[in-house]
Amino acid sequence: MFTCRFELRLNFRALQPDGVILTLLSSEKMASQYLIVYLRRGHIVANMATSSRSSVTRNVTSNYRYDDAYWWQVHYQTVIVIT
Repeated sequence: MFTCRFELRLNFRALQPDGVILTLLSSEKMASQYLIVYLRRGHIVANMATSSRSSVTRNVTSNYRYDDAYWWQVHYQTVIVIT
C-alpha cells in the first residue's frame, strides 16, 4: 500500500462565472492523470484523476460563489491511497 498527500494552493480573481483556473495533465495526447480547477456558475470545481490503472476520479464543488472580482486563495488537499 502506498499513501501520498497532495496539496495545492493558488490565488485567483474571477470577473466571470465560468472559466478554467488551472489544468495539469500527465500527457497532452492521452491524459490518464490530471487535475483541472475551474469555475462553473461562480463555484470552484476541482476534478482529479490520480491513476492510469483506475477509473476513479475525485470531483469537488464549492458551496460558495467566487466570481465577485475579489482575490481568493484556494487550498485543496487530498490523501491518495494506492493498494
